[in-house]
Amino acid sequence: MNGFKNITIKNFRGIDHLMIDDFARVNVFLGQNNSGKSTVLEAITLALGMSNPDMPQAINAVRARKPFGNFIDIKYFFHNLDTAIPPEIIMEQADGTFRHLKLALTYVFDELAEPKNEPLQQTGAVKYVNTLEMDFDISSGTSTQNYKSWLRVNPQGMVVKTDILSS
Repeated sequence: MNGFKNITIKNFRGIDHLMIDDFARVNVFLGQNNSGKSTVLEAITLALGMSNPDMPQAINAVRARKPFGNFIDIKYFFHNLDTAIPPEIIMEQADGTFRHLKLALTYVFDELAEPKNEPLQQTGAVKYVNTLEMDFDISSGTSTQNYKSWLRVNPQGMVVKTDILSS
């Protein structure tokens, strides 16, 4: 990869919508504290490492200097902490390849089940947010590869499963 041309960031951390065009070989981000510089770099890191289901935890560990204390920490990836609106990152690489990543929080009742959105009530089960789904695709020309990875956390905040599926 020879770098990338542009990036669009939607609903990620403090960014509602941001598009940066015409990246150069060297780029400098300037701004006051808490203006989004680190958020842009984290979005780039997620887009480049989107096949690594542990990447969100690694980013959180750098920012907070700790792994997820509990799964609520993952809400900070969502704009205004609104987990109903999925963060999205779209990046065009210099070779014309596109990377598209979308994050979503989901609920899994059975620890062995595949992650999926469940109804709010289910008899005999306790619902808790325990899965960060990462849907991503890589497009080049007319070819698109779709993937899904997830990071699942148990009620004590320990990572119990990460996985990647190709479709």
